[in-house]
Amino acid sequence: MERYCLFTTNLAGQPVRANLHHVPSPLEEAEADIEQNDLAASIGIQLPDQKPVLHYSRRLAIYVWPAQLVRPALAGRPVAVAVSPSG
Repeated sequence: MERYCLFTTNLAGQPVRANLHHVPSPLEEAEADIEQNDLAASIGIQLPDQKPVLHYSRRLAIYVWPAQLVRPALAGRPVAVAVSPSG
């Protein structure tokens, strides 16, 4: 699993992005009791009706660059998202 950017908003509500780098870290299988999972639906993503696959890492070293404002030309673009089950 990798993440290259972190998106959030600043105190003024403007979208910002920070570039990330992390060293490889082994993933381990995980279990969880999920009572409510509505984050994806709140932004229009329909999750498959199946049990989620969960993993975690005990430790992760991350290097984060300073956050920068997201350019307005990019902020309004739709983002293509694909969900595919593994295993």
